[in-house]
Amino acid sequence: MNDSHDTSGFRSNEEGTLDPRDADTLLTQTKEKAVRELEVNSMLLSLLGGVIIMVGFGIIWMSVRHQHPYQGPTPGAIGLFYVLVLVIDVAAIAVYRRSSRGVRGRRSRDSWIIGAVGATGLVAVFMVMGALDYAGVSHSVVYGIYPATVPLVFGGLIGALGAASREDWTLFVSALLVSLVCASAAYGGPAGAWFISGLGSAVVLFGCAGVKLYQRRTR
Repeated sequence: MNDSHDTSGFRSNEEGTLDPRDADTLLTQTKEKAVRELEVNSMLLSLLGGVIIMVGFGIIWMSVRHQHPYQGPTPGAIGLFYVLVLVIDVAAIAVYRRSSRGVRGRRSRDSWIIGAVGATGLVAVFMVMGALDYAGVSHSVVYGIYPATVPLVFGGLIGALGAASREDWTLFVSALLVSLVCASAAYGGPAGAWFISGLGSAVVLFGCAGVKLYQRRTR
């Protein structure tokens, strides 16, 4: 971390360096501070993600729930949804950059690898969606079940990998639950999949934030 620390209370030897015991204490304090900041950021990001997913998917569900036959979300609903997604993406990047500031070595490399895999995977997900449309697959799949479930299933798995690399086991379990909830939502039909994925993922993320708040208060 790049945060400055007050070392005036620590002993120095004749060469002007910290005593080994004080250096170890300072390192421990730095790590504890980094963990606390990461927990707060992760909790806030979970809350923000839950709100955005619930609102975004809810808007799309309201635009398709009475469609017979199913045609897909309206352009306005899709546009608003992507604006919300952009908000959470910007917030997630900001949290990542702040939590990884000054971090080097294996953890930093793993974060970049996971980010690259996630970005490539999401592009591939929507490329397959375009291929399904080109192949003449029904709108209920291409613009309903598939986009309402598959991106979040994949995103949850990537989120779980990222959480595991940071040893954030609460977020790890929550990300896996998001993947399972969204996979189950496929059985809800083209309109129901939006509702189940949105509400189910939001409940999981709100629960994750609540657990983190409880852990923070009891630590």
